[in-house]
Amino acid sequence: MKSLCIAISMLCGIFDDVYSKFNYVSDIEQYGMDYKVSFAHAVKNGRDFRGDCDDFVYTMRDLLNEQGYYTETHLVRTYVLSGSDLHVVLKVRENNEYYMVDNRYPAIRTWKNGMSGSKYTLDRE
Repeated sequence: MKSLCIAISMLCGIFDDVYSKFNYVSDIEQYGMDYKVSFAHAVKNGRDFRGDCDDFVYTMRDLLNEQGYYTETHLVRTYVLSGSDLHVVLKVRENNEYYMVDNRYPAIRTWKNGMSGSKYTLDRE
């Protein structure tokens, strides 16, 4: 994984910073309902944040968009043996390659490796 992050060092640096500040908590537990929010401002000010997968993705999206990255949010289904739950990940383009940003995995992966390694399927809902 180290060689991948040499090639995409800014993306990995932003991911590492956000991942280190992220503490998972469900929206139901934190807000009592589904709630989507970016914590980019907190991260830029060096603060930790609590949220779920969409909060992590929106935070990464906002920070990466500020740096000129092209991003897409994707709703995926987790592997059937792990519950077949809905989950949100971020697809990021750098040069001619696409990468996955995923709060469930502690490093950046290529989009293809992320989808196949986590056994995600794109949700069509």
